[in-house]
Amino acid sequence: MSNIYITMRYLLLGLLWIWSLPIEISSSANTIANAGGGLDFEDDSSQSQSQRQRRGSSRRIAIGDFDELNQILLGAVLRIPDTTFNSDGATLRLSNAKCKRLTLGDLTLHSRQPSLSSIEVTLQLTDLDMVCTANYQFSAWWLFGGGGSGTADITSNGNDASIGGTISSIENSPHVPPEEIFVRRCNPTVHIDEVNFSNGGLFGKILNIFRGLLGDFMESQARDAICDQLRSVMEDAEGLLRHVKLVLDEYKPDADSVGRDPLLAKATLDIWGAMIVEDTKILLDFRDTTTNFANWFQYGLNQAEAYLTSLALDPRTGGTTYDMQANILLRQHVLQQSSGALEIESADLSSDVVYESHNPVTRTQVHFDSVRMVGLDTLHKLQPLDVIGDYTLQNQLSWEYLGFEIQATIEMMPSTLSNSIIESSTSTVRMLEKVAIFVGLNEVDAELSILSLIDQNLLREIQLGQVLDVDNILPCLLSTILHADITSLSVDVADVLTPSMTGFVSPGMDRLFSSTMDAGFLMYEHIVLDAAPQFFQERVRPILSDAIVKKAVSSSDNSVACAPRPTWSGLESDRRIDFRDLLLSPLDAKSAGATGREPYGNIFSSYALPYLKENVFQGELFNEGFVRPFTHSRSGAEGSIVFSETLLGWNHTTLSSVIYDSLVVSVSELRIDNLDTVVDPMRLLHPVDVNVLSNTLAFGGSPEEFGDKNLTITIRIALAINGKDSLLEMQNTVDLSISIPSSILSLDVLANLRESSVMEFSIFDLTNVHCWIVALDDSLAKSLSLLALSLDISSFELASDCVTCSSPGVHFLSDIIQTLENNGFNSLYKDAIVSFFVDLILDYSQVFDIEYLIHAAPKRCPHHLLYDHTVGGIKFPWPDLPPLRKGSDETVVAMGMIALHCAMVVGAKNQLLLEGASALSPMDEVINVALPTGSGIVNWTNIGEDFGDWAAIAFGELQKYLNGTLIKPTVSNRMLASQVTDAFQSGTYTVNFNDVEFEGLGFGAKLIAVKLDGLDVITAVEALVPISPHILGNKIELKTLLVTFEVEANSKSGESELMTISYELEDVVAQVDISLAMDLNLLGDVQLGSIFDMNNQVPCAIRGIRHLELPKLNFVFKNVRDPVIDGYFSEENEERLQFIHQTLFGMYRLDLVKATPLLFDSILRNMANSMIPEILTSQQCPPPKNYPDAGIIDFRDLFLSENVSTSLGGSGESLYGDLFQRIYDVMQDTLLQTGPSGRPMINELLQGLTDRLSNIAGSLLFQGNIIEKGGRISIAGLDASFGVVVSNVSVVNIDSVGVPFDILRPIMGEAHIPNNTLSFGVDSRPLEVRGNIILSLSDDVDIQMRNEMEFTISLENVVVVASFLMKLSEMRLSSFPLRDMTNIHCWLSAIFAEGLSLVHHSISTKHTYFDINCIDCTSPFFDEMILSLYNDTSNAIDTIQENTDSLLDAGFVEAFVDYTVDNAVSKCPHRPEFNPTKLDEELLLTPEKSLGLLPAVSVEKPPYFTVIYSIIAGFAFVFGILCKGIVDCRNKKWRDSLSHNGQFHLKSQQEKEKHIIETLNENTTSLFMGACIPRRVRYGIPLALALNLALLLGAHSAVLSTINVDATLAGEQFAINNFMQFSFGETLRNASKVGGAEMVALLWIFAVVWPYTKVVLSLAMWVATPKRLSVMNRGRILLWIDAAAKLSVIDIATVIIGFALLLVFIGGPDESYVNDDMLYSLKAIVVPGPGFYCMLIAQRISRVSSKLFLEYHEEVIKNAAKTYLGKIRRRR
Repeated sequence: MSNIYITMRYLLLGLLWIWSLPIEISSSANTIANAGGGLDFEDDSSQSQSQRQRRGSSRRIAIGDFDELNQILLGAVLRIPDTTFNSDGATLRLSNAKCKRLTLGDLTLHSRQPSLSSIEVTLQLTDLDMVCTANYQFSAWWLFGGGGSGTADITSNGNDASIGGTISSIENSPHVPPEEIFVRRCNPTVHIDEVNFSNGGLFGKILNIFRGLLGDFMESQARDAICDQLRSVMEDAEGLLRHVKLVLDEYKPDADSVGRDPLLAKATLDIWGAMIVEDTKILLDFRDTTTNFANWFQYGLNQAEAYLTSLALDPRTGGTTYDMQANILLRQHVLQQSSGALEIESADLSSDVVYESHNPVTRTQVHFDSVRMVGLDTLHKLQPLDVIGDYTLQNQLSWEYLGFEIQATIEMMPSTLSNSIIESSTSTVRMLEKVAIFVGLNEVDAELSILSLIDQNLLREIQLGQVLDVDNILPCLLSTILHADITSLSVDVADVLTPSMTGFVSPGMDRLFSSTMDAGFLMYEHIVLDAAPQFFQERVRPILSDAIVKKAVSSSDNSVACAPRPTWSGLESDRRIDFRDLLLSPLDAKSAGATGREPYGNIFSSYALPYLKENVFQGELFNEGFVRPFTHSRSGAEGSIVFSETLLGWNHTTLSSVIYDSLVVSVSELRIDNLDTVVDPMRLLHPVDVNVLSNTLAFGGSPEEFGDKNLTITIRIALAINGKDSLLEMQNTVDLSISIPSSILSLDVLANLRESSVMEFSIFDLTNVHCWIVALDDSLAKSLSLLALSLDISSFELASDCVTCSSPGVHFLSDIIQTLENNGFNSLYKDAIVSFFVDLILDYSQVFDIEYLIHAAPKRCPHHLLYDHTVGGIKFPWPDLPPLRKGSDETVVAMGMIALHCAMVVGAKNQLLLEGASALSPMDEVINVALPTGSGIVNWTNIGEDFGDWAAIAFGELQKYLNGTLIKPTVSNRMLASQVTDAFQSGTYTVNFNDVEFEGLGFGAKLIAVKLDGLDVITAVEALVPISPHILGNKIELKTLLVTFEVEANSKSGESELMTISYELEDVVAQVDISLAMDLNLLGDVQLGSIFDMNNQVPCAIRGIRHLELPKLNFVFKNVRDPVIDGYFSEENEERLQFIHQTLFGMYRLDLVKATPLLFDSILRNMANSMIPEILTSQQCPPPKNYPDAGIIDFRDLFLSENVSTSLGGSGESLYGDLFQRIYDVMQDTLLQTGPSGRPMINELLQGLTDRLSNIAGSLLFQGNIIEKGGRISIAGLDASFGVVVSNVSVVNIDSVGVPFDILRPIMGEAHIPNNTLSFGVDSRPLEVRGNIILSLSDDVDIQMRNEMEFTISLENVVVVASFLMKLSEMRLSSFPLRDMTNIHCWLSAIFAEGLSLVHHSISTKHTYFDINCIDCTSPFFDEMILSLYNDTSNAIDTIQENTDSLLDAGFVEAFVDYTVDNAVSKCPHRPEFNPTKLDEELLLTPEKSLGLLPAVSVEKPPYFTVIYSIIAGFAFVFGILCKGIVDCRNKKWRDSLSHNGQFHLKSQQEKEKHIIETLNENTTSLFMGACIPRRVRYGIPLALALNLALLLGAHSAVLSTINVDATLAGEQFAINNFMQFSFGETLRNASKVGGAEMVALLWIFAVVWPYTKVVLSLAMWVATPKRLSVMNRGRILLWIDAAAKLSVIDIATVIIGFALLLVFIGGPDESYVNDDMLYSLKAIVVPGPGFYCMLIAQRISRVSSKLFLEYHEEVIKNAAKTYLGKIRRRR
């Protein structure tokens, strides 16, 4: 603490030196004046007066201002140093000179600043009087070297002196302290009034004679001496300046230096923390948001900031002015009440002297009596308690000024030094001055950081009951602080206040010191400014820390100890807090029925609430002291509060939407203005019962008080639609506001708090809401509730303001609102709106489940015994909004409807204003899009070109149907009208809704239906009119159109009411043109399985759309009537709403009428066109479901609903979607349904269709060739062209369908067999078919047949029943492409092989008539032949039934169906087996394809047949092996049974045979070289074998036989030559194809392989030598060849017998064949071919050659034996 005083000593040192300087100068001047002489320094008057002079003093007062000083001087003796004067040979020496009776007239100090680095000082001394005595010695040459001595008395009055000097810095800078003093001028004026030399005898008298001259001389010498003395003193003063500079340099700012780190103490704490805080202590971390108290502390800091910076009435002024709360609190609790200053206590004050100066003139001492800091209560800017560290708070402060007031005692006395020039006649000669020194800074901005180490445990132990007494609050809080310190004090000073020193007894001294202070200020102003930050950081900061912070938290001071927990009188755990005792004064509490003894302390009752009532809870005081500061701190504007965050927001961004890229809807910036209009009566927190607090707040007053300021609530609604090409792009931001001139809000809250819980409440948990919930008394039915709520408003005004509105129509919203207000909207709905909000809040408070919170809270309250830190927050089941009261729900619905119609008007206005910009030219009729080459785009103007005539007819009929049905339904279209257009017949069309609902605010609204009335007065319809090849036009005109919305309003109580809103439009015209490019190729790729589900039909249909646009979308009406609302509303509310709507529509009806067509044909049309591509691309046609390859369609699941399917034995799982179920249902309900006539309704459809096609109802006429088919028939050798032409066919009585009539009806227990029943020709209207037919056959040789006939077929009362088995593949049906829907072959290919057969059939008829007549026939009896087949038409059906049964039994139909199904795959384009080159004429090319007409059917032999063959072959092979084994075994036994002699003879015989064989081999040659064989035979045999080989080749390659046919048909004869031919190779192929593989194998081995093998072996036997082939082996081979050759006789016999059997006769008796009236006959003749004869010859040669081979082989052996025997004989 002593540093501050040391510093202040040096700050005052220069000032005190300047003050003491004149005394020395003046004393010297008087002394020297007695001696005479002096120097003259000219006044430096050349200084420019334009030089900068900041502060200075030039003050002169009357003589007498220094009387107090003169009193001191009168008792003082001034000792003058010995002085010698020499002049003109005379010497005068004065010694032991002393001056008395010193008086001073005036002493002034002038200073100015010619430059920033220097100061000029001028000291003016006036009227210095004194009387001096001295010893003198005088000698002179003109006295012959003689002289004398004695005593001299000198009197000097009116002496003046003016001394000027410059004090400057060496560095010539104002920021560097001065170090040099230069005396620029010295102008002393010395007057020697009287000199009296005594005791000098003669010389004294002589001197007295010349004393005038000596006086002048002495004056001159005195001036010189004074100036010399002054220069010496100035040089001594430079040392003092340097010392002052050295002190100030300690606070000199350094360019590299930085301020003190406010967190340095925290870093030190981290290192040395153990010395300050024990390890067991838990410090409160201000930045730890996980601690409840830290959160509360942060909240408290925020509230403290708001409170400290708020304005309050200043008690100093009697409550007439306002000041910042922080200043008021400083004055009340920190500063002295009397002076408003901070008393600084220091040990340095106890020292006797704080400054002392002792020079030869005077001895000066300064004592500091007290030091006070002033200006702390001049805060004008405060941002306190910002958390910058874990334990550090920073404060931003701005003071108007800060200064130090020093009460000092200055004591001056004569010097007691040995060289002192003053002797005091008495020891009491001294001067005491009690002065006040002020040094201050102006506009100080400071940043103050405080380190506070708060013990959490100590804080947690403090209970709320301990701090309910105001005297205990601060001690309890301070007791938790372990350590506190001001860690940083950074200041920024704008200016230095001029220092002052006041309180001198002598006016002259006062003036002199003031001048001295001014001079010092000029010298050190900039330096003090530079040194102030460091000075405050190093010197002032410790002072404040010690005086304010550390002293407050010092543990040695008992005043900071927290009071012990009090024992509350009468405290019981089940007692509740009495708000009257808690909040009211004792007297008021007692009068209100409470105890009045302040049982809960006095903080609330005696301090908080009284203070609030007097200073806050009063109208303007509340506005000024709370509302305006609070709102200004929150929003920057007084009286307004802004919640800038978004309250409700919806942001949708898309990259694929063509309507917009982003859509942003937000409700934000809730702003409440003019909150500072609170007026009396005002009552907050007022207890009206033990547990009830009443609150009343009023806003608004008289215009004289607040002017036009009304409480205004504004909310900002923004709608932003962005998109590069968006037609809806807009940026609309609107402020909607409600202004309330005056209002009163009152509410009563009931809260039952237990006394014990509140008193024991840990202040650490003050922010823990769970702990407050725990304090509620759960034993009561209601522990917390809203008892009453009322809101009274005088009126209200609505307004809107466009902040940024790109849509011009939005600007009219304010006009619409004004229109509503002008017509009484506010007065009509004011009470209803207020009642709605009041009722909603009250009702919601009643359903709020506070008990749930009470039971869940203990585990979440840290100071509760049940606390569990692992438990998270309460997952409170917020209750739903309660059901609205009857009046409230009507209000909500009414407001919604009014808002809806206002939005309609805004949209209409906007559309009208944008009419010119949004009007678009009509689209071209040609599709302006790039279409791929080969696209199958439908031409709507000629649809038959793409689909055929049937499509054109169907499309035309659809147009007629739609146009005719809508205007006047006919009987012919009643079938469809009953399903689709019942609405149009009755005039009402209803669209029902099931999922359009809105729920909120406790009630729900459900859209039941939308009804269109007036459809029975359609005046014109044009539907699907082709305008161009790709545009279809649609138009409808109505006289009136009544649109009614049926809405069902439901409440939570279960009550529901129906409400209708109706809009009647007059003279309505709606026109929609559709530009549609439908690509049949793309549509054809869709597979049937993809649309099994009806929901997928639209996405899959979209797949075929290449382009879709709306060239025109127009909706025009001439007038719209006022909306009519019926139901739901009470009569009063209905009248109100009707009145508002009448007003609204009456004002803006024409706008709605004009804007609707523009809206439809611009925005809506372009929106639709923009959305269409996205819709088309977003709709994905799903792939078909995967079914097993072997899965078969179950017709019950295919056609029937789940329940019906299950009843017939189906799975009931809708395995195939609902497509076929819907089709089947429509067919059952329309085509098969019995109409009014008792006949199926299909007759009506047929009547209309036939009437439009043939102009005859029930008849169809087909002129020209209906069927014209031709081709070729190739059956074996028959190759002829045939033709069939059917023309001019008429079908009569098509509409004679009767009952029973069923198609594809599934039956019980059968999954794949549907039943079909058809009845026609009923009601004596037989079905007749008439026409012409031409049959032709020609082979361009013998056959030239052509028969043209007319035929008639008539059937009456025919009933056909057929049940067929159809195994339709699930997988094939699912993958069926739509392009092949009309291809019958593809449908057949979807059936499994052999999966289609007729199970049951029956035909019955009442009468059948058939007639045929030849018109031009080459066959004269052709018509007779046909009629002969049905000569009895009455039995025709029986004949057909019989023949059908015969065909079925014979397998012909089955074979035909199987053939058709099997071959369908080759004719179906989407099947992989598709073969486009295959023709129908291939039907009878081969026997296996002749459908039974030829006896050749390929039958696959069962596998066991081959197994049997294999077993027989194996058995034969095994049998051969066994036989050989048996023979060998017997042979061995026989050899073993021989005797030794017998074995010897056997062995000898074997050796002999061996020898014979060897001899034969050696003595024989090949047969070809045998000499015993004639030459012609030897060479003829090979030639015969070659011929045999050629004949075999001819037999196998040539035709074996030919069949010729002779025939007669209807009297016309013709022949078919070479009808069939047979060859060996063809026979083998046919046998293989019909399943004779084993036969083919045998024939191939024995008829092909063996004959050629035999020829080759025979040739080898003929030419082989014995060396190559032994004679014995050759013989054996030849025997085997001969044996095999004998088997060839079988082939010859088979061929001969076959030829005999092939000669057959087909037809009538053979003897009648030649008759001319033979209707038909046929004869087949077999003719042998070359191959037949080659085979016979080859077989014969083969047989003869084998016999010759054996004979010549024997001949060769015999010849060799003879030769060998002859040789032996010759040898012998």
